[in-house]
Order: sequence, then structure tokens, then C-alpha cells
Amino acid sequence: MRKGLLLIFVGAMVSVGSLLLSSNEIIGDTSGPNAGKCGAPSDNFTNCTSCHNGTATTATGWITSNIPSSGYVAGTTYTITATATYTGLVRFGFQISPQNSSGVKLGTLVLTNTTTTQLVGSSKYVEHKSAGTTGTTGYHTWNFNWIAPIAGSGPVNFYGSFNCANNNGSESGDHIYNSVLAVNEGGCSISTSVTANGPTTFCSGGSVALNAGSGFATYHWSNNATAQSINVTNSGTYSVTVTNSSGCSTTASSPNIVVNPTPSIPVITPNGSTTFCQGGSVNLSATSGASAYHWSNNATAQSINVSISGNYTVTITNSSGCSSVSSSTIVTVNAVPSIPVITPGGATTFCQGGSVNLSAPAGAATYHWSTNASTQSINQCYLFGELYGDSYE
Repeated sequence: MRKGLLLIFVGAMVSVGSLLLSSNEIIGDTSGPNAGKCGAPSDNFTNCTSCHNGTATTATGWITSNIPSSGYVAGTTYTITATATYTGLVRFGFQISPQNSSGVKLGTLVLTNTTTTQLVGSSKYVEHKSAGTTGTTGYHTWNFNWIAPIAGSGPVNFYGSFNCANNNGSESGDHIYNSVLAVNEGGCSISTSVTANGPTTFCSGGSVALNAGSGFATYHWSNNATAQSINVTNSGTYSVTVTNSSGCSTTASSPNIVVNPTPSIPVITPNGSTTFCQGGSVNLSATSGASAYHWSNNATAQSINVSISGNYTVTITNSSGCSSVSSSTIVTVNAVPSIPVITPGGATTFCQGGSVNLSAPAGAATYHWSTNASTQSINQCYLFGELYGDSYE
């Protein structure tokens, strides 16, 4: 009989143990929920529903503090209060973590009641202990302290997940709520703006300097530059984060930079030789397809007729107003010599057997007489009733 009683007692112990270690963790698990159940984005929004059935509902105002509306001050200790509310229930649990938008813990969590609360996950999370799950009918409140992080840490979100349990010994029927307290950093009222030292729309090959303002300790641009001013040559919007000597930061963006393409360098094509004698000409044509043409002689057509020596270039402009200049085409126009005067060496009327010497002006490069002679002077005679002699050009 005693043995039977003992077995019944052991059985009862097993039954109680099963209840205490059931999935209704806020009642009996002194370790509380595992770290990373506060509903933070860095934890993939994991919350109490990972252990309790149900859908998480957003609750407003369940996490409060005495942090002023102007924001926290670095190194200052503040009181954080977590309150779960559900009419008629007496079992509640929570987990909260102060993080930035990247999931980095900011500040230091400090317990004010080690009987009802505990720190987990390398002190990144604060949560209930089993002794802290029983509250007044309809709600339960926990308090803990938070020491604000160093200056320049920026905004902090206190992510929290709460379980309002129906105390049925299982994970079913519980009510899960998520709540967030967002606080800003105080004492960091810095601002800046990005200014351009010239037009923000220009042609390829150009640039504009962007300036983030003076007086800051550090600068960090979206292109990883770290100077106060940067020179940009590509389209886009450039942002910069500036930090002052107190560690306070702010971010500003530049105007949108638009870089238009320049046309290809134009080519001048002559329709003939570019070296000719005075009185001649050559037609020069530029590459087609441009919106505008401007030649070095101020002509504005795609092609021009040239009769004067010189170096000719053309500037073409596309629809974006961007231009390119060709290389020079050299046109050489040679002068025509003066009309030559033939000087006879004697009388141009004489008897048969006589002759006369005809001379052209000296200094010509070539001579070509009407007799096909090619010297400067020729001897003209009369023979057999005909006059034989030279002529020239």
C-alpha cells in the first residue's frame, strides 16, 4: 500500500513538473524565453509566438520611460517600464531589447529587481523570471533601468514582445502583443546641407564640387570620400554623414547631379584636294547627325565651300547642349603668278634668215611656250616662208 502511495506521489510530482516545464514558459521556466524573442527586425521579428500559439498583435504604449521628449543624454540612467494588459488574466511575460536600426544593442540594461527580471543574450535582452509572471488581475508591470549610450549613437528602439497567458498549462490560448518605444538622442541638434559650387547639370568630362559645410570632426560621403568637399563627375545623388566633436551626427543629401553625354569627335571630309591654286575651292563636310554646327570661319552648315587658306575646325553640338571639336583640316591656296610679259631681244620684223630672241620674266618655276619650249627665252626665226619660233605660258 505504501508502495502504491509512493508511486502515486511520484506520479503527481511528474504531473506538476510537466506543468512547470510546459510550453507556457512564462509560468514555470525560470530561464525565461530564449534571447531574440523581442520582435526586433534584427531577430527576424521573432516574438513570443515562436513558443505560444496565436498571432502577434501590435500594442501601443506598453513600453514607457522617463526619457524626456528632447531625447536621452549620453551616460544618463533612465527607468523603463513594461506593462502587459489583458482583462481577467493574471499571468504575463515579456522580453525587451534596446537596439538601433542595424540591430546593435545601445546603452546598458540594469536590473532593479533580480527576483522578477533577468538579462539574457549577453545582456542584450531583459525579460521576466518565473517569479515575475504573476500580476494583478488584468495587468502586470516590470521596471528596469537603462544607461544611455555614448553621444552620437543616434535613435534607439526598445523592441518588446509580451505574452498574456490564459494559465491553462499549454501554449494554446495565449495572447501575444508586440510594442516598440522609440527615443531620440538629445543634445545633438546639429544640421548641415550639401551645396554645389556650380551647375549640377553638365556634360561628360565636366565636374562639380559638393561641399558639406565646415566645422565638423568627420565627414563620410556615400562614395566613401572623407573630405569636406568632393569633386563629382558622375550622375546621381550624393549623401554625407557629418559628425561633430561631441559625437553627434546628421546626414544630408546633395542636389541630383545630371551628366549628359558628349557627341563623338566630328570628322571633316574634303571632297577633293585641300591644296590648290587661287580661284579654286574645296568642299568640307562634317559628320552628320548633330543638332548644330559651328565652323572656325563662323559658318553654321554641315558642309562649307572653302577658297581661302587656313586651318578649319568644326564644333558640333547634340540635343543635350554638349559639344565636341574636330581636329584641324589645313587648306592651302597657292597664289597665281602675274601675267608674264614677253621681251624681244631685237626687232620682231626682220628678213628671212634672221631671228629674234624672246624672253619671259625671270623667277618662274617652270616655262611652257606655245612652241612647247620650256626655257625662259627662245630664239624665233623665219625659214622657208614660215615663222618658226616659241610661245610660252
